[in-house]
Amino acid sequence: MFKKTLMLSSFLGVFLMASCSNPSNDDIEPHLGQLTKDDNQLVVNIGSDMPSIDPQQSSDNSSSRVIVDIFEGLVDYNQKSEVVPAGASGWEISEDGKTYTFYLRKGAKWTNGDPVTAQDYVYSYRRSVTPATLTRAYASYFNPIVNAVAIQAGEKAPDTLGVTALDDYTLQIKLESPNPTFLDSLTIYAFNPINKKAIDKYGDSWAAKPSTMISNGAYKLTKWIHNGYALADKSPNYWDAKNVSIDSVKYLMIGDISSDLENYKAGGESITYSTLPSNTEEWYKKSFANNQYKPSPMLAQAYFVFNLRDPKFQDIRVRKALSIVIDREGIAQGVKKGLVTPSYLNVPETIAGGRYKDLAKDIPDYDWINQPIPQRITQARKLLEEAGYSKKHPLEFTVNFNTSDANRLNAQILQGLWQQDFGDLVKVDVFNEDWKVYLDSLKNGNFDVARMAWIADFNQPNTFTEMYTCDSDNNKGDYCDEEADKIYAKSLIANSKEEFYELQRQLIIKQTAGYPTVSLFTEPATQLVQPYVKGFDPEDNVMGRYKAKQLSITQSKV
Repeated sequence: MFKKTLMLSSFLGVFLMASCSNPSNDDIEPHLGQLTKDDNQLVVNIGSDMPSIDPQQSSDNSSSRVIVDIFEGLVDYNQKSEVVPAGASGWEISEDGKTYTFYLRKGAKWTNGDPVTAQDYVYSYRRSVTPATLTRAYASYFNPIVNAVAIQAGEKAPDTLGVTALDDYTLQIKLESPNPTFLDSLTIYAFNPINKKAIDKYGDSWAAKPSTMISNGAYKLTKWIHNGYALADKSPNYWDAKNVSIDSVKYLMIGDISSDLENYKAGGESITYSTLPSNTEEWYKKSFANNQYKPSPMLAQAYFVFNLRDPKFQDIRVRKALSIVIDREGIAQGVKKGLVTPSYLNVPETIAGGRYKDLAKDIPDYDWINQPIPQRITQARKLLEEAGYSKKHPLEFTVNFNTSDANRLNAQILQGLWQQDFGDLVKVDVFNEDWKVYLDSLKNGNFDVARMAWIADFNQPNTFTEMYTCDSDNNKGDYCDEEADKIYAKSLIANSKEEFYELQRQLIIKQTAGYPTVSLFTEPATQLVQPYVKGFDPEDNVMGRYKAKQLSITQSKV
């Protein structure tokens, strides 16, 4: 091992001892799991309170876990990450690939008893592209629809959007040109229908509390205690209610992963959050009998984003220097105990069936990947010095993260490595904020370097590459490469999937070479699931998604 890796192991040890409160292998008896107090209630930890459960305004993981239970779109992913019918029983795509016709389920109803109709989808999609009510995080995924771009720009009226109710239960969507990932994008909850009656009566606050919310999913939100928990009961109006086994879902908001684990061990929850404390896979398998450890190959990328609104980060030499010194392999093995995969790209290598594996080797000026760490440090120091930084004029910045032990550890590791490798050339602070405040800071650009993680919205590369296009609302660092944007736009009108994938390959290379972020690792969902929960199937679930309606609870511990 190189000297840097040895230093990293020592450096990480201090943080691991301070941050991990879990017992050693010798201290723990295997946990068998137990039933919750309500024998047919699923109790899941979502990590934090929900900033918004308006499907067209939300973009965070905690909110989405609730949204997928209480709302439903035309199509969805199953636990094998396959597109399946949901609110629509089926669909047809025209030969030219530009017209999609969906046949809605005639038994689908809102929680107030009204039927879910094609007009509801038309209303919702128009709301999503209207400038005043734009679906901020996912607006670009509406762009393939006829006139969507012009409407968002205020150049055309919302009623010109290429979405038509042919009758109450037939919805037609017309695209500007064929789009190879449009059907996948419809699984994003921003494409879920919303209820016009609720919005007409309560305005933007319609989704702020259970009493004002009307939804169309398998469950209805019945209680929401902010920063405490939320409850959802099975909806008798759901079209497939007879096949929904679990009566209610309780959503816990435990942000500390060690507390999450302890609560699970005590029988306080059925399924943990998607991140566990950093113990080895062997530790979890030994400590929790009956196959309770359930990792899924979720397409989740952990990274730190540079704020390019700040002149110091507009210099690519600075961004490159800070990126190349990070020992991703050391972090993956030392901090994450081999549960994650080191990442160098702006997309997970496993996306779209792993077709971009080892692509980093094809990136110009990325030969540092195979260099010894000391050599990378020498190169990085020269880059900072060339950018004008010195002992008298160090590079000063703050690393922001949302409050949690795991995020603090990652931020402090980067802080420590940068200070260790660059010495007097840098001064690095860390700063944490609660989740809702942190989201506002990201949105408003109030950060230097910020902790980020992105979970794929669908199993295609553009769910990541879209984030680095110039006008994306998900582009928190304000990175912009107009030539890269042209490649992105061209890929969305590709004549075939293979042409799309090739253009995305070119795009990934170009965006990654711009160093908009310090990518760290691809992180699967690592969860514990009580033995009494049946139907949780993570093996092929690259989306990391599950819904309460897919599960059931047995009255036995085995």
